[in-house]
Amino acid sequence: MSFHKLIFLISVFLSVNLIAQDTFSIVAVDTITNEVGSTGASCTRLVLRIGDLLPGLGAINSQCDWVAENQNYARSLMQQGFAPQQIIDSLVTKDANGDSSRRQYGIIDLVDNGRTAAFTGSNCRNYKNHILAKNYAIQGNILQGPQILDSMEVRFLTTAGDLADKLMSALQGAKVPGADTRCLNAGISSSAAFIKVARPQDTTGTFFLDIEVQTEDNRGGVSIPLIRYRPYSMNGDWAIRPALSLLMLLNFFRVNLYYIRVTQIPSIHQP
Repeated sequence: MSFHKLIFLISVFLSVNLIAQDTFSIVAVDTITNEVGSTGASCTRLVLRIGDLLPGLGAINSQCDWVAENQNYARSLMQQGFAPQQIIDSLVTKDANGDSSRRQYGIIDLVDNGRTAAFTGSNCRNYKNHILAKNYAIQGNILQGPQILDSMEVRFLTTAGDLADKLMSALQGAKVPGADTRCLNAGISSSAAFIKVARPQDTTGTFFLDIEVQTEDNRGGVSIPLIRYRPYSMNGDWAIRPALSLLMLLNFFRVNLYYIRVTQIPSIHQP
């Protein structure tokens, strides 16, 4: 199977009616392909900042009260070879603003077939928690309850396919009204979402898959996007349909979309 990257920069403005969403995310690795990935959604557009991928090394999600200095510090530590738990410990003791109680982290790397660590500060809003396994870390705050994270885990574990498929399925596991309680009255789960996957040879800014979706000023919302369709067969070729997936990832009858940014999306061909 050969993979070809299609590069898009798409700005889309729609005027149908929609609502807003929450903060839940997952970082994961594939220890066979050495891919690293992150996906998340929230009722705030700041969620688009939380995921940091280091191709060939690991992934870091920083949420609750996001601080750029903390995220950059975590990246620096991973680049220096520190383990996820060591990074968490240092982030907690050396918080940029001196208060780690309002931080939430999920960190994973590729060492020893996957190492994970997470932290949920006591002053993140309820429901808050995280789930750890060898090749993924799931975390969330301001959630309806533990069922949101549990559903994400089940979907990740039971979905066949590559890392992108499993991440997208995990995000779909939180597709319930008010998964982030800030969106409960709107009847949706989130107003901004992202998914990105990096292969070992990728460089920052040129990931294998990198998609963001955001509604305008959080006045609208997205039904958690099915960003990536599984391959379909047509005339003997296998391919992902990026244009159709972008259109279908929104519930058009309830959307006031600000933009879709697609930096990288793969086109797959199988002879």
